[in-house]
Amino acid sequence: MIKGTEFQGELEVGTRVHCILYGGRDGIVFKITGDQHPENIRHLGGGCVVTGGSATFDIVFEDGTISYAVPEGIVRGVQWSIQKDNKANEGEIEFALAYAELEKRRKEQEKEEKDKAKEECRQAFLRAHPELEPVDPEKYDSRQKGSKNLKQELKDLFPETKFSVRCSSFAGGNSIDVSWTDGPTTDQVEKISGKYQEGHFNGMEDIYEYSDTNVWPSVFGGAKYVQTHRHDSKEAYLKAVAEVEEEYGIKLKVSYTESGSPYISNDDDVNIYEREPHLQYASRCVNRKLSETSHEKMRTQY
Repeated sequence: MIKGTEFQGELEVGTRVHCILYGGRDGIVFKITGDQHPENIRHLGGGCVVTGGSATFDIVFEDGTISYAVPEGIVRGVQWSIQKDNKANEGEIEFALAYAELEKRRKEQEKEEKDKAKEECRQAFLRAHPELEPVDPEKYDSRQKGSKNLKQELKDLFPETKFSVRCSSFAGGNSIDVSWTDGPTTDQVEKISGKYQEGHFNGMEDIYEYSDTNVWPSVFGGAKYVQTHRHDSKEAYLKAVAEVEEEYGIKLKVSYTESGSPYISNDDDVNIYEREPHLQYASRCVNRKLSETSHEKMRTQY
């Protein structure tokens, strides 16, 4: 294999190539359109920008995919390699194209089956939740409907707790933010709110990936990000402190912020490392107790 930037010969039907994109793929050129002019190709910015070249190439890859009309400047670029000898014969090309056609039909059938399953799931959700308002396919109201339906679900499940559910837009996305004081635990709420998140951010590739399996947002709305914020009341915090003091036989000093919120400062904390190494300090035990304590029971009949 010769790097595309270094190959100056003529590519022919049957020429084998390799592209490093999508994990690396080997392919065969099966059609060439136009005249090749490698002498006119210029690479700028380390190969990020390519100019020149006149021909285009249709290439069938070993995984059954086909790229049509790939510009000459791309094939002779930094992401491609070209094999000078050992060209594929007519039989190999026919086999590769036949396999690509089979893969195309398989993917189409697979998509039809997935679409059918999703539609069945959609209809099941609509029948099971007549109290929720479905998204209008003629309007872009997913975020608004999602926040409204989520608030309704939380109200039905936790009638004693007042929830604030707000939706917002920002550069690169949108979100639904849920906040409440005491009431159910974060885990209990997220079992409901998680259905409304449309996907997740892939930090490895720096892209947002929409879920192919979560049908709920397409039925009752949602957002790219659904975030929960549970707050603890003064009474709940002091109750947790008293429980920790009794459990460990210790005394903790509670201080207050200017707004009246209680907290245990580092100077007033108690080291409980010998009994709870993973907690180390009593304040962490207080926070854990708060996070695990639900001040309201979920309605079992829902």
